[in-house]
This record gives sequence, C-alpha cells and structure tokens, in this order.
Amino acid sequence: MSDGSDTLYFTLIEHGSMTIIHTIRVYEFSRSSNQFVYVKRINELEMVHDRIVANIWFENRIVVIHPITGAVTKSIQFDSPTDASTDSTATDAVLNGIAADVENGKLYITGKLWHTIHVVQDRVSGNSSYVDYIRATDANDGIDPHSSSLRCDS
Repeated sequence: MSDGSDTLYFTLIEHGSMTIIHTIRVYEFSRSSNQFVYVKRINELEMVHDRIVANIWFENRIVVIHPITGAVTKSIQFDSPTDASTDSTATDAVLNGIAADVENGKLYITGKLWHTIHVVQDRVSGNSSYVDYIRATDANDGIDPHSSSLRCDS
C-alpha cells in the first residue's frame, strides 16, 4: 500500500481490521547527484512476479521495486501521452494506471484523462515483453538499504 510518499506499507487484513506488518522506503541511485535518493510520490502499485511495479505521480515513469530492500531495480521512462486531454490546463492528465497480464506477458498503462489504454512495447525489439523484463534479475537486487555506505537524501 502507498500513501504517495517514499514508503510502502505491507498489511495484514484479519477479522475486519488492518495491521501494518512491514514497511520499506523506496530508493534509487541518482546519476545527477551521484548518490542514493528516496523516491517520493509512489503511486498505483501492481505486483508483477516477485516485484512491485509503481508509477511516480506526475512523472511519465514506472519503477520496478525490490519488495524486501526497497531498491528501484529498473526504471521505464515513457514519452508524454499523446492521447491525454488536449486541455493544456489539465495538469492532472498524467500516467496513473498499471495492469499486468503475466500469463500473456503484457503490461498495460493508462492515465487520468487519457482516452486509451496502451500495451507497453519494447522499442528495440518491438515486442510486449516488459513483463519478462520486470522479472529478469538485476545487479541492483543485492543492494543493502541498511549499509553504512548507503546515503539517501530526502
């Protein structure tokens, strides 16, 4: 569960009540500052295989998050939507919907005030294998968020 910050909450629902059982802070390496930074405005979560996929509110970007460490292991940048509201004052016409069809290997995105749903395709190969891309292991999976050498700036 997300509250729109850099923290994700894992909950247990039993007998009509919800208990937070685990939290993680989401972080990634920033090339511009050459350090780890917390990723704020996490929104719209989807579990794909053993990873959390989320969009970043008001960015045309989806991140893949390791559910134990909170490390962003992949980042997928999209062009501005061409099908969003044509009203230039509609600042909330942003990426805000993710769905995965794991069985068929498809990832779908949409957004607020968008008129269509898109199947995400790999620009290089032209196929819709992003679900397999999300599943693929990544060198960042082993990052220890509690390491003394890790520095995150809020």
